[in-house]
Order: sequence, then structure tokens, then C-alpha cells
Amino acid sequence: MRELSGVARSFSGSNGCTFILRYSCEAAPSPDVMYAELVDCSGAALGVGGCWTYGTNGCFFCNLDRERTNAGDYTLKLRRGSVCLAEIELKRLPPPLPVRRILPEDVVQDSVSQWQKGTNKFDVWWIYTEAGAKKVVDFWEAHEGQKARTAIGNFKAEPGRTLFRSTPPALPSFTQWKEGWLKDRTDNISGASEDEAKEIVAGLKNK
Repeated sequence: MRELSGVARSFSGSNGCTFILRYSCEAAPSPDVMYAELVDCSGAALGVGGCWTYGTNGCFFCNLDRERTNAGDYTLKLRRGSVCLAEIELKRLPPPLPVRRILPEDVVQDSVSQWQKGTNKFDVWWIYTEAGAKKVVDFWEAHEGQKARTAIGNFKAEPGRTLFRSTPPALPSFTQWKEGWLKDRTDNISGASEDEAKEIVAGLKNK
């Protein structure tokens, strides 16, 4: 892999575990497209996504928390087509960010709506069932103020803060806020692309 000039790992970023490959612009101003997969101890391959940045400090970023659910040892495989270019052992990865999974049974089906708010920008709104709202509130309470991810079907949002952060006396306590929110039980994903909005709606709807 002549274009690669260095490797960096960042396990302390606010968005979870990221693996970064730096490449040499002199060796390869426009490196051939490659992709990565994360393999756990059972041999299961997990998606990590990946994106190139170009220029003087070109890098290939891998999000190690995209599908990972456990701490432990993993192997990162770099592939180009069907060829495995390299295998990198990643020891003692920390626990990934908590994931809030929203299922069709958590949602009042006729409440799901999609609104366009700009060029390729959409909001998707819904109302939880009572049982779904309780599950979400339990998650918020357990992870109050932490970074977390939201997963709806095939859609996985970028990490963000949980909705409620208790800062009395300016804001109500969690108990007071929960009592008010449980009366309407609404939630949304804002600023999604058209394709992402379709994924969200499909993930919220019963087939």
C-alpha cells in the first residue's frame, strides 16, 4: 500500500472510536477507493463506513462504532475490491456509545409524518406508544447527558446528546420533565437527506 504514510488511532473522541489512515499525497494524489470491515472474535464482519479527505493531510476515516456493540479485540480489514490489502489488530477497544433503537411497535403508526424544510433537508416526526415512550424515557434516564446514537431500521444517526439534561433550577428535574413529555410523547429526526428520511419512515412503519 504505497500511498499510506501513517496510521493514527483515536479512542477518546467525542463521537466514539475512530481509526484514521493517513496517506502520502506525493505517492498517490488520488488514492484508489478502498473500504474497511471490522471483524469480531467470532469472525462476524461489521460495517464501519469510511470516507476520504483529500489535500495535504489526506486521511481515510473508519467509524469503529457504526455496528459494534461490545468491547474487546477486533481485526480491521482493509479491502480493495475482493482483495484484502491489510489486517490491523485492534486490542481492547472500549465499549461503544449506547444505541437507542426505535422499532415499529414503539410508534403510533398513523403518527409518522415527513416534512421538507429545504433542499434535500427533511424532518420526520412521530408519536410513541405508551410502552415505546417508557422504553425511551428509561434509556434517557440511564444515559442522561451522555453521547448516544439513534438507530431506526437501516438508519443510524450520528452521535448526539440525549434529549434531556437536568440542570435545575433553570430547567425542571428529570421527573418533572418526564411527566410533561409523557403527555404528548413526540420525537423527531431533523435535517435528514431525502434518502435518510425514506430509511427512517421505513424503519418506523410496520411492513
